[in-house]
Amino acid sequence: MAKNKKKIEEDKPSIPLSMHFKGMRSIGDSPVIDFSEEVDDKSKKKTLFDIINDIKVFKTGTLLDDEEYRKLFNSYMIIRILSMNDDNCELVSMINEYQTVLDKKMMYQMLVALIPKGKTYDAYVKQDKVINDESVRFVSEYYEVGMKTAREYISIMGNEWSHGIKDKFGGKI
Repeated sequence: MAKNKKKIEEDKPSIPLSMHFKGMRSIGDSPVIDFSEEVDDKSKKKTLFDIINDIKVFKTGTLLDDEEYRKLFNSYMIIRILSMNDDNCELVSMINEYQTVLDKKMMYQMLVALIPKGKTYDAYVKQDKVINDESVRFVSEYYEVGMKTAREYISIMGNEWSHGIKDKFGGKI
């Protein structure tokens, strides 16, 4: 058996020790950094919030030179998002009047110039989607207004408020 073991070891080609450590750096060498791959900015998806950030934070005013951003620019949505900030609400309301008059580029330039610089978190306010028709009838009857006006009352005051009116009627009209 000893002969077989010796024979197997002789069949293996010997590899010099330096070949085992061929790719390793010696102590004290600077790390090897490969700069051959460039980061591609085009891989990042462009969104409406990039435009909002440029209007509020970066203030470059050159974003709409890119065709993709020009296609994304929707003045209605931008005004709507900017109006969520209580500090800018009045200003955005005045700018809104020019929405139909100005083209995209001019509207964008005006927003960049007039909106104060600053990064803020503005909570997006959503309307209550579900307004019960029965609640609308109760509010309409109680205040003696039309159904459309009753819906506006409920959208302003909230569904809980309309349930209180329903309770006043005892659930019956």
